[in-house]
Amino acid sequence: MIKSSISWMCLVSLAFSFDVNFSLETKYGDGKAVKEQAGTEEEYNFIENILDINSTFDNGLFVSTQLEYSDPPIFGIPVNGLNNFVVDYMRDNYSVKLGNLYSLYARGLSLNMTQNQNIDYDNSVTGIEFKYTLNDLNLFGVWGTSEFNYRSNPASIETDLRLDNNIFFIGSEYYHDKIGMLQYSLLYEESKIGIDHINKYYSENSDIGKELSDRFPDGINESVNSDILKTIDHNLAWNYQFLRADFYIEKVWNTYTKILGNTESGSKLYLSLYFDIAGTGVTYEYKNYDQKYYIPTLAGSPIGFREGNSTLASRNNHAINWGDEVGHQIELNRSIGDFQWMGNISFAYKHPIDGYEPISFSQIFKMNNEDDIYHQYPFRQYYSELSGYSLNDKVYFKIGIDQFDEFKIKSIYGSMIETERVSALTFPSMITLDIGGGYSITSYIEYQNRDFNLQEGDTPTKSNNYKVSYFSMTYNHSNLLSFSIFYEDEQYEKKELFIGSSDKGIDVWRGYDITVKVNSTSLFSVFYGSQKGGLVCANGVCSEQPGFDDGIKVTLRSIF
Repeated sequence: MIKSSISWMCLVSLAFSFDVNFSLETKYGDGKAVKEQAGTEEEYNFIENILDINSTFDNGLFVSTQLEYSDPPIFGIPVNGLNNFVVDYMRDNYSVKLGNLYSLYARGLSLNMTQNQNIDYDNSVTGIEFKYTLNDLNLFGVWGTSEFNYRSNPASIETDLRLDNNIFFIGSEYYHDKIGMLQYSLLYEESKIGIDHINKYYSENSDIGKELSDRFPDGINESVNSDILKTIDHNLAWNYQFLRADFYIEKVWNTYTKILGNTESGSKLYLSLYFDIAGTGVTYEYKNYDQKYYIPTLAGSPIGFREGNSTLASRNNHAINWGDEVGHQIELNRSIGDFQWMGNISFAYKHPIDGYEPISFSQIFKMNNEDDIYHQYPFRQYYSELSGYSLNDKVYFKIGIDQFDEFKIKSIYGSMIETERVSALTFPSMITLDIGGGYSITSYIEYQNRDFNLQEGDTPTKSNNYKVSYFSMTYNHSNLLSFSIFYEDEQYEKKELFIGSSDKGIDVWRGYDITVKVNSTSLFSVFYGSQKGGLVCANGVCSEQPGFDDGIKVTLRSIF
């Protein structure tokens, strides 16, 4: 039925639409998957095909369809059929959308529905969305249902948790020259969770799991089959520009039910401020997300820290706690002669808990292992970067330094607390040389020194050190063909302090890639070799991609 409907829509689009375009991405791989957390290597092959069909009709109708055949996929479960389907009808002052809805309202504290194939994430709902504009007043609403699948552990290849959602969302936005933009919205959500997934939470070492085990020390009653979680969000946002400054604030007051528990009150707050001081652009962000034991499904709030594009530094991304986190970020941008300088400081931590002294700003800045700060899971990152052109714009460069530190409680066994500490210093750099005629050479050179430590109580149990060097170089020939080489080595020293053993060694990854521009809308690339896996994050949601060893990958991207 689905295939027949899609075929019919494609024929109608071709016959009557004003414009139709197709976007195809095909990926094939055959090698071995290296899973670092499990310490295993196994056969790894995938074939993934994603076809997007977009049709625009003369009467204001827009139809979008995504078909996927992935068996096995790069990440997640096999898919064979329709991924999403949207019909959008737009007129001068209103629009109606039906199908799989991907929408963002304000900065996403209540509603931010997205799809990201790289981390196998999709929190869209299937339903109807409307928008109506009357002068400076906008009215909007969403009703829909969804089956939200997600992971309890970023290292899991497949999703292992699920919520069945029903949502009703309505709001308005008003703009005035004197007061700026004001927006109010109301969200009502019901989420059904089955007993298998309740037990999954109960057995895991998370905030929700600990809270459940405290309330049900003898286990969950066998008569329980499921639970309905209800959420009500009142969201108020304000954006105002004055002089040369831009101010934004968004606040959510909500009530929500815990798994097999009572209704709780919570809140979310995000604000940002941008201004210029003597040629230096200053951006400040603050977040305060306080809704402990809440399971986020539709929201995608600002993360409040920098997600970098460095190959090595990006592997240490902070996984945000959407229900319990306070954070600050300050970013500075300034021109220094012909160059641009950027500096960034970000840090975050959980709210204080009973029985412990709240951590101070000075403790977060120092991140001293001797301080009693693990209970608030502090995270801190410094980054500085200089970039620009030189030699008559023939050379573009970017050099940086990144310091990442994160402390957290890994597990609790009775009165024994096991803590984890990660510290990584990274030096990323990039340089591009334009040699004329459409020819160029681009290289990335990075180095990282990373420490990973565990301790039980006051007793250190594990101390691992990794020194990683990364190099890649790409020769681009007349914008038609490029050849790349990749090299990475990781020297490690792992110490099991409790039993007094150690292990030293080096791992090496090498790879080669050829990319051909087939025509103005198509690219074909072939990779051979090995690539190290690691954490991949998008807007604070992370998944661990397995490493790829001794294999081949083929990718085709085409728009037609």
